[in-house]
Amino acid sequence: MSLINKIENLQKKPESIRRRILFVSIIAIMFVIIVVWIFTLNLSLSNNEKNETSYTPFKVFGGLVKDAYNVSLGSIREAVDQLKKQFENNGNGPKE
Repeated sequence: MSLINKIENLQKKPESIRRRILFVSIIAIMFVIIVVWIFTLNLSLSNNEKNETSYTPFKVFGGLVKDAYNVSLGSIREAVDQLKKQFENNGNGPKE
């Protein structure tokens, strides 16, 4: 029996049976996906113990956020320092 014939036979069945087949199929597929995910998670955790310099998407994103924060904070400080120097050079700064 070919796949086309099986699909045609499934289309002829009542809706309640088709829904049961759908739910059983979804559960079976999700079980396979979860098993594969857990297996790859176990492999990645064992690799992390061996190699501590591995990069995960969250580590990379966290590093980007930290760098952007440091660059913006450093730029703001530098700009404020330059403004202070400009005011001091023009004689508009605080008098001591």
